Amino acid sequence: MDLKGLLIKGKASEKELFEKWEDLVRENYKLNGGFDYLNYCDVIEGYNYLIAEYNVVKCTLIQLMFFVDDNYIAELNEKGYRIDTKDSLSYVQSINAAMRKSDGLITRMKMKSNEIAGMLPKEGQKAATFEEIMAGLTICLEFDLPEGLKLARFNEYKKIINERNQKHVRDN
Repeated sequence: MDLKGLLIKGKASEKELFEKWEDLVRENYKLNGGFDYLNYCDVIEGYNYLIAEYNVVKCTLIQLMFFVDDNYIAELNEKGYRIDTKDSLSYVQSINAAMRKSDGLITRMKMKSNEIAGMLPKEGQKAATFEEIMAGLTICLEFDLPEGLKLARFNEYKKIINERNQKHVRDN
């Protein structure tokens, strides 16, 4: 996707342009009452957080199997994994218990993964492309839309169509 069209003047890196594009898409969905994209992003972020949390906890526990580190133990305690250091047996048992507890993150990751899969188009169903949406707008508005249509104008056309649809429902 060529994002250079976002620049009015000056320069920006691809990363900066992509971040601005994401901001525009989020704002557009907020303004138009469609939160599907935002919900999808939130679920993806939650999934990524769980993966990161699982990796950190497991790696830290593995390290604690080889040496005692008070900083690691404190970090795990803050995350709800209690490591008992009063004697060797308690230490080993608490590490094993924390390992089992951390496996609960796998279940949560699977749930998030299923949630993500439920948000994706089903087999045989495809998401509408931008061109399909534009063609639909052209038919509804009964005139050709300009090739360089800006997002703000697109949103205004969409409002007009929604108002027409609501009026049509009221009239019938």
